[in-house]
Amino acid sequence: LAAPLFQDSDGTISRVEFYLNGKLFRIDDKEPFYGIFSPESSAPLFNANREWEITMVGIDNDDNRVAMTTSGVVAGAVTFPDIAITQPAASTRVVDGEEVEIVIEVTGANTSQLGLHQATAGDTNGTVLLYSNGQEIGAVDEIGLGSGVFSFKWPAKEVYATSDHKVDIVAIASLPDTNANGVTVKPVLVSGPLTIEVHMRDPVNDPQAAIIQAYQDLLFHTPSDDEVAMILAN
Repeated sequence: LAAPLFQDSDGTISRVEFYLNGKLFRIDDKEPFYGIFSPESSAPLFNANREWEITMVGIDNDDNRVAMTTSGVVAGAVTFPDIAITQPAASTRVVDGEEVEIVIEVTGANTSQLGLHQATAGDTNGTVLLYSNGQEIGAVDEIGLGSGVFSFKWPAKEVYATSDHKVDIVAIASLPDTNANGVTVKPVLVSGPLTIEVHMRDPVNDPQAAIIQAYQDLLFHTPSDDEVAMILAN
């Protein structure tokens, strides 16, 4: 994090431009002149060290310029796991209140290091956070220590859907802080979005919706897919 301050004793500096590796990323025209740079997000980690350079150019009212530069290295040689939502299938259509099983798999190296929400300091059983169109819907525990498999049953909510009934589900996990080459890094894993459709029930024209509605109204219980299938089969 860098927040360099330009001293402007005579009040003539009108703005400061900030460049990351030669690319302009901020212009500040009010004192105190500052720029914020986060190496972890602005210079992502790959499998090799990545150098970054911040150049700050102070410009006065006569367009005279003065520059200062700071640089560093983001620690590399860190191998991240991959995270993906493997269930349900994309474009699955469900009705409001229907239970959807969401399965997340983390594969590759360091899967045993997941530790977003640890119950105790020594607990390495990680948690994955699930989001539905940007709203958090649950914290998902790992199935077995180090398995990298997470399962969550979500009663789908139509209120989360867009006007065309689409819901994007995203899984986010993080690894514990890691020190590499003297630099503390905070790796975060984000899955690609999985899109499903959530519709309101139509008890008149949809037998499945009618069964679910009856269960919820009379038994205060949402039936499983197997229960609904058994009733429809009879």
